[in-house]
Amino acid sequence: MAPACTPTGGKATDRYSDGCEAYEAKPYTCGTFDIPGFSSLEMCCACGGGNTVSPPVSPPRSVPFPSPAIPPNSPPLQPGHVLLQSGDLSQHIDLSQHIAADRTVQVIELEPDQLYKVSALINVTHQSVTITLSSLATTGSKRAKIEVDTDQAFASVGAGGSLALAGVSVVRSAASGRRLTATNDALVENNGGSLSIVDSELRSENSVAVSSTAGDLNISSSVISGKVIAARGALFLGDSSFADSLPMVMASDSTELMVGTGNSFNFSDSRSMEAIVQTDSTSTATYVCESTGSCQLSTSSDDVQIGLCLAGSAADAGGVCQLCLPGTFTNQTNQTECRNCAGGSYQDEAGQTACKPCTLGHSCPEGSPTPVECLGGYYADQRALLECKPCEGGRYCAAGSFKGLLCARGNYCPPESENMEQCPAGQYGSTTGLNSSLCSGQCAPGHDCPV
Repeated sequence: MAPACTPTGGKATDRYSDGCEAYEAKPYTCGTFDIPGFSSLEMCCACGGGNTVSPPVSPPRSVPFPSPAIPPNSPPLQPGHVLLQSGDLSQHIDLSQHIAADRTVQVIELEPDQLYKVSALINVTHQSVTITLSSLATTGSKRAKIEVDTDQAFASVGAGGSLALAGVSVVRSAASGRRLTATNDALVENNGGSLSIVDSELRSENSVAVSSTAGDLNISSSVISGKVIAARGALFLGDSSFADSLPMVMASDSTELMVGTGNSFNFSDSRSMEAIVQTDSTSTATYVCESTGSCQLSTSSDDVQIGLCLAGSAADAGGVCQLCLPGTFTNQTNQTECRNCAGGSYQDEAGQTACKPCTLGHSCPEGSPTPVECLGGYYADQRALLECKPCEGGRYCAAGSFKGLLCARGNYCPPESENMEQCPAGQYGSTTGLNSSLCSGQCAPGHDCPV
């Protein structure tokens, strides 16, 4: 049962004569219009105040502590870690055998610049496995090399599984590469788990290097030779190099593709964007730009240099990508001009892929680099307004007002008033919110009504 809240303060109102009920519709104004005797943050439920009464809570259950276990003998490595020295695999001990024989294995450490062979699929399901360079390796050590001699993938991650490759180089043996021509199976597969490839190298030239049919795939600071395919999941690329495939990256079936900074795509012919990074109509691709400088996808070629303008930039007359100026944006690649921010929005930074909603007390015409403060006699009580609203009769609005102040007694406020005006001589104003110079009427006989 949810706690019940009751506003406090009775009929107290803010500087605009609004009580707590007005804050239910516009909680973003909480604390803005408080006056002595009215504190929305203390009195109004919508602002976190009021009187809240929580339902009774059952007493916590008492759970006895388990008996202390007998401490195990101190292992040479951390629990779940296995260090495979270069001689181990020459004795026909495969990585897959370690994982299949002992489900507690979490981290397999390999020696730098040593060759390891794998002849069976490593299947990772409902467990977390990391294959990494030894923690004892010195800075600058070469990657451990894993040679795959199987017609299947080197590793497959299933639902509930997590596999991380760090500091390793995975290649197919010459025999495996010849057999693979007919099947085109991926070197590493992700089928609903989480696959992370960091500071590693995967080589499967002119075939599929990585296939992710579901789940999350992260490729960072790595070298990929072969195609990367992702479907029904999330794919992040950052600070990595891609080559030897057409296209190099494919995203389909509602994949969320994020292309971070520092990536390079290498080829020996002139290619369109779709021949490098390809997405279908159900997937989204976001390109991250640096906040300063050009916003360009890095490519290299043996005989041609091309530049692909990323979202947040457009090509000038000379074909050079330039960041979109404040007040403009583009959310697509390879554009020749940036688009103006729509009315009711603005953008005060360069190189952006979207605009921001206009702020309270301001308006934002089309192409606004900054919000424009409402003039006196006008107000903006909502975000994303193209134009400010005229102040109602009986209220007055200073420049930049969120909403009009109620006209005080003895004064009147016609529509679009910036300030109150005193009732003229011979007239009187007995109530608040008057909107005409007639005020409440003429002064009664025997009474004096000066200005």
